[in-house]
Amino acid sequence: MEDYGMSKRYIDAHGRDILITLEDDWPPRVICQHAGKIIGHLDFIDYREPGTLLLEHADLNPKFHKAGIGSQMVKEIMEVAPDILVPNLLWNSSTGHQIYLSGEGAALIKSCLRNGIISEQNIAAY
Repeated sequence: MEDYGMSKRYIDAHGRDILITLEDDWPPRVICQHAGKIIGHLDFIDYREPGTLLLEHADLNPKFHKAGIGSQMVKEIMEVAPDILVPNLLWNSSTGHQIYLSGEGAALIKSCLRNGIISEQNIAAY
C-alpha cells in the first residue's frame, strides 16, 4: 500500500480474497473486507504527542483468525506509518494503563514481531 486512502487485495492463508483499506482519515483506520462485508479493523489514537500513533483497538472476525489477515493489516499500516506504536505487552488493567492487549491482540503483536513486521522500537515504553 502506498498511501492513505488506498486499498490492496490480499489472498489469505485459506485462499480467501481480502480487501484491506487504509482510510484517508486521522488518526488512520485500517479496515478489511471479504465479499463486501467488513470483517476486521485496526484503530489508532494520537499518543503522548501529536503525530505519534498508538494502536488502540484491533478486531477480526473469529472465522478469519490464523489466516495472516491481522498481520497483513499491520504490515500495510507500517508501510505508510513506520513509527506507529503498539501497546506494551506488560500493560494491563492492574498497571493503570487504559489501553492494553487482549489475548488475541498479544498473539498478533508477537506474530508481527517474529515475522519482522514490527520491531521492539514499535512497542510503547512501559
